[in-house]
Order: sequence, then structure tokens, then C-alpha cells
Amino acid sequence: MKKNQELCNALYCCVFLIFVVFVTGSIHPSDARQDTANQDSSDILTVMMPGEPGMTDTTGVIGEGENEFTSLHHEVSLYQNALLFDPTSDLMLNNLGLAYKHLGEYEKAEEAFIEAISLNSTCKEAWNNLGDLFCTTGRYHDAVSAYNESLRIDNTFAGAYNGKGYALKNIGELQEALDACTRAVMLDSTYGTAWKNRGDILFALSQYREAYRSYKTATRYIPDNCLLWNNMGHLLMTMGDTKGAIQSFQKACLVDPPCQPAQKALRSLLLETNTIPGDPGKPER
Repeated sequence: MKKNQELCNALYCCVFLIFVVFVTGSIHPSDARQDTANQDSSDILTVMMPGEPGMTDTTGVIGEGENEFTSLHHEVSLYQNALLFDPTSDLMLNNLGLAYKHLGEYEKAEEAFIEAISLNSTCKEAWNNLGDLFCTTGRYHDAVSAYNESLRIDNTFAGAYNGKGYALKNIGELQEALDACTRAVMLDSTYGTAWKNRGDILFALSQYREAYRSYKTATRYIPDNCLLWNNMGHLLMTMGDTKGAIQSFQKACLVDPPCQPAQKALRSLLLETNTIPGDPGKPER
């Protein structure tokens, strides 16, 4: 009888481990930049769009395909089922929070992250994702506190430095924000979003040449980020480089045609300079 019970327990553990491996394939917190890969600063001279910080509306991104939306609901169900096997899994709760966040169900996401932290207060990923969530919902002071907790656990976490920099920028602490984003790119020189956020902060500090260098570096790693090209266009306008600004806005529209801030800026600049679309810098005769 005892051997049968031990066999059942062993079988249960094997099934659970296989299930964990399966459901964690799509969202896993081990990546140092994980969800903060989307931690993007808002465009400086245009209205910030809701959703992921500085990106288009999260629900709009999900809406690119019904299959992705359905997949996220499926992931929620998988994580919920996994938690029936092990309700004390901070990994599952963290991933459940991410799935809820990407669905735009922010209250449920916050509950999941907080429960994960209550089970494991040293889960740096859950603290970091909670900070990302607070940025998404505009709770920037709370976000800074969450990122600080993540960095207290691991002071080499580039994603948390980047998120902290974004949050600090939004509460007007520009020098501290610059320090945080600079630390992020020092830890990971290929972190394109951190380079972009650093450029945004330098732009706000009127350090235009250094901002341009940060934006140019960012284009190596996130060349399809329309807000990067949009912000660089505004920077070049400020620096008096009209041709460069037009090219940058055109690039933003090319990589993401629905990028309304860049479309609006490009139309305005083309009208202002009487420039032929598609031929940057050439005046209409």
C-alpha cells in the first residue's frame, strides 16, 4: 500500500513538472529584460498613448490578430489550472499576472503579482513586472518603489533600471532618470529600449547631441520602433535639421503605418516646408 502511494506521488510530480514546462514556454520570467522589453518611453512632443508605457494601446496590439487574443486567454486558463496543482507557485502567479496585464485586466494582474511576492518576497521578476504594471496605469511613484525592490534583490537587473528611469522621467526626476537608464545600457549595451528612453530623457534635458547619439544607438537594436523614429524626428527639428526630421518621420510611418504621431508631424512639416512627399528635402517647384 505504501509503495502504491509513493508511486502515485511520483507520477503526480512527473505530470506536474511536464505541465509546468508546457505552460511556461510562452512567458517566462528568467529573461533579464523580460516584460521590460516593452518599457518604452512616451514620445516627448506628442500625446502619450495608453497601454504599454510609450507604446500603442495594449489592447490594440493584441487586436493585431484574434489568435493572439485567444492565445492569451488560453494562457490564463493554463496558469490557473497549474495553480490548482500548486497554489504556492510564485512562478505561475507571476506568469498569470503577465497574461492578465497583456489582456488589459490590470486589477487581476496586480493581484497576481502581489500574491507572487507574498509567497516569495525575493522574486525580482514579480517586483519588476509590478513596476511595469504601475507605469502602464500611471502610478509612477509606486512603480519606482517596485523597481527599487527588484534592484534590492539584484542590482544588475538592467530591465528594472530601465523601468525605473522611465518612471522617474514621468515624475520629473530627470537626472535620476538619466542615471538609471545609463546604468541599464552599461549593464546591457544592446538594450535598445533603454537607449531610446535615455535619448528621451536627454532630449528633455536639452542635451540634444547626446540625445541624438542615444537614439542612433537605439536604431541598431529596435529599428522597427516607430516612436523611436518619431522622437528622433522631433529632436532633429529642434536641432534645425528639417531634411533629417522628414526622413525620420517617414521611417516611423514606414515601420508602423498606423503611427499617428509621426503621420501628423510629417504632414505638418511637409506643408510647412512645401516639400514633395517621398523626396525628402526637395522643394516643390
